[in-house]
Amino acid sequence: MLCTQQSLPSSVNFEFVNKIIIPELHFNNARMSQFYHRFIRFTSVDWKDIYFVTYGGSIESNQMQMVLSKERLNLFMKGQDVDLDEIYDRFGVDYDLMSLLMSREEDENGKFQITWGQQKIS
Repeated sequence: MLCTQQSLPSSVNFEFVNKIIIPELHFNNARMSQFYHRFIRFTSVDWKDIYFVTYGGSIESNQMQMVLSKERLNLFMKGQDVDLDEIYDRFGVDYDLMSLLMSREEDENGKFQITWGQQKIS
């Protein structure tokens, strides 16, 4: 089955789907979990695999880092002090996300440079 969160009517659940692919990242995990928890129910008997589609050198890498950072902040507000490596483990992130992010730097001449991962964009 292929669908997006926007295409599902409210209160529709799909217990029989065991692989969930999230092709669009939202600004926080709570919003995304509303979608993928329609497949994970307390009556589920099978394990569910959830995949977040991100590409190196894309805006999704930046969005994923923001989602993970917000998740860490949410856990901190609940009294759980965890580091980002623990969050990476919980979400199954197994790459160096920081090396893929876009950043803005100023060179020695005062000109701004945008760096996306290891690649400089002038």
